[in-house]
Amino acid sequence: MGKWVVAAVVLIVLAAGLGGWNWRNSPMREMERSQQAAASAKSWHYHSVHYFPASAPETFDIDTFCPAFQHTIRRATDQNGNPRVLDSIIYFARSYGRVDRQWVLGRGNGQGSLPIFECDKGSLGSDDNSLPYEAIIADGSVRRGGVRSIAGESCRDYEIAVATPHDPSEKEFRFSMCVDEQDHLPRETRRTAPGVSEEGVSDYSQWNAFSEPQLPADFPR
Repeated sequence: MGKWVVAAVVLIVLAAGLGGWNWRNSPMREMERSQQAAASAKSWHYHSVHYFPASAPETFDIDTFCPAFQHTIRRATDQNGNPRVLDSIIYFARSYGRVDRQWVLGRGNGQGSLPIFECDKGSLGSDDNSLPYEAIIADGSVRRGGVRSIAGESCRDYEIAVATPHDPSEKEFRFSMCVDEQDHLPRETRRTAPGVSEEGVSDYSQWNAFSEPQLPADFPR
């Protein structure tokens, strides 16, 4: 009888250990690590091309330094096919735009009232190519993919699906995220939105590369 009890205890311990190992190495656990790493990040660079069903694509380059600074350069095309560049900065909750080669304080922001969305909500979920970590962990399924290189850095793809039952255009939001498994930070997200033939791609780089905001040389201080 004693031998059976010992054997049962050993099996329980082994099962618990195997379950713990599986969880520590599961795709969803990596999402939790990535969420924690992104929440601790102070600065990063974001680059994305947004495609639309009936208009020309737009390019976004955004440098964020939480909680005080965000510089956005948006490159688009007007109705006549001419290129246009929109250059804007949020600095200590004030909004500035570049007009006629100089920085102009936006109306209504003289006292400082504009938060930086990504500093409050996180680096993911602010575009069409991803959802916030909270949605992934609470309602999503994650499948581990292969390892590849982006801009000379190694990362692993994760295929993510999150149920969106109240969205009439799609019942499941699907996208992929490539995560550096050393620092657990995202390097890229990819998704093809409904009604769009081109795949949208967002790149993340320069994580925690700066100790202070990188203000343009002509920005008023």
